[in-house]
Amino acid sequence: MDLPENEIQMFLKSDKIKVETEDVLFTALVNWTNHNLPKRQEAFPKLFGLLRLQSVTKQFLSNTVRKEKLVRDSTTCRDLVEDAMHFHIEPERFEKQQPRIAQRKVNKRCYLLTPKNVVQSLQLKTSVPNSEEMKGLFANPQHMIVQPPFHISHLSAIVLHENKVMFFGGAHPNNKLGTTSIISFDEQVWKLEGNLNFPRAKASAVSVKGAVYIFGGTSSKVENRTEMYVDGHCLHDMPKDLKNNRLLSCAVVIGGIIYLFGNNEATSYQPWQVENQFMFAPRNQFNIATTNQTSVDAINTQTNEWSIVAPLNFQRTSFTAATVGNTIYVFGGCKNNRQHFNTGEFLDTSFDNPTWTLLPPAPVELRTATSFLLSNEEIIVLGGRSNQLCCFSTRTHTWKDTFTNCQQEQEKLGEAVISSRIFGFIM
Repeated sequence: MDLPENEIQMFLKSDKIKVETEDVLFTALVNWTNHNLPKRQEAFPKLFGLLRLQSVTKQFLSNTVRKEKLVRDSTTCRDLVEDAMHFHIEPERFEKQQPRIAQRKVNKRCYLLTPKNVVQSLQLKTSVPNSEEMKGLFANPQHMIVQPPFHISHLSAIVLHENKVMFFGGAHPNNKLGTTSIISFDEQVWKLEGNLNFPRAKASAVSVKGAVYIFGGTSSKVENRTEMYVDGHCLHDMPKDLKNNRLLSCAVVIGGIIYLFGNNEATSYQPWQVENQFMFAPRNQFNIATTNQTSVDAINTQTNEWSIVAPLNFQRTSFTAATVGNTIYVFGGCKNNRQHFNTGEFLDTSFDNPTWTLLPPAPVELRTATSFLLSNEEIIVLGGRSNQLCCFSTRTHTWKDTFTNCQQEQEKLGEAVISSRIFGFIM
């Protein structure tokens, strides 16, 4: 906060600042200015002009930058924000700002967990690709990786935690009842990491500051007890026990607040059984009377205070969710009458009392959807019985046709994509 203006100027001019988003730099500049407002306010417009506002999300520009008093008090700043807003609408009319090096390329490795318990890798090495880069995204031959030596359930809760992908619970391969297994994968080794206290399938999990919280799911009954996994052990975290039944739902975290939404509201349970044999049910692996819900709950991980958030527009289950900045994106799933969605919606949590806004429909139905955040501007979404990988742009709120139109690349992916779940690492 005590850095002189010339050092702040050099800092903001640098291409080599290691920040994930430009939003962080805006917040830092505002905090620096307000720390000594009488002496620094005059310098704010000049320093503000050094921000790469084209790299700031439209939502953050609209809800945070434009409302900042320092910006509103400066004609120069207001004009820069308006130009950035117009860039998001008609980017072809503007000269594109060069992203900072740390923002140009976010290398991630993405994997598919196929229904046959086989893991395949997809090499994704771009953050904001142009159409030519997109066409070559899967051009490299897929290499075989270390395969899991034990069963990895499609109904486990999957979360990236401390450079490992963790699989919590899931369904037993023989009787489809929930398991307590905890399995990790670091791209080299599959490892059993212990056990949950309560068996569960169809749960959701989220990583927050060194801990993983596991919510909901079902086994012989709906499980509302929440567990916290930390330092290799699971503890029952009673203050975070669910207020609503949640299975085949999603959990995400923004700023220490965990949001839980979507649901199969289970009222009774009975495993599928035919002639004394437990059978796999293709649409619903448990014979449960269910009603999908639109409810959204949030819990503060520090205070354990629960709050109610605006409901989803549609009843959803078996859908997927991702976060970019302060925004939650939801895609696909199905509703009570088994109607499958190709729709999505988003919630900008930076607003007071935010509500969900519908997104343009995807090119395919996204039943039992799964997704992977490729960059802050791209979300890969795969849905159920389709082998088409869809790419959603969080910058323009449109679906990118260039991601799936190359027939040759789609053939390389093959049928292994169908009904697979996506997970991945930041490289």
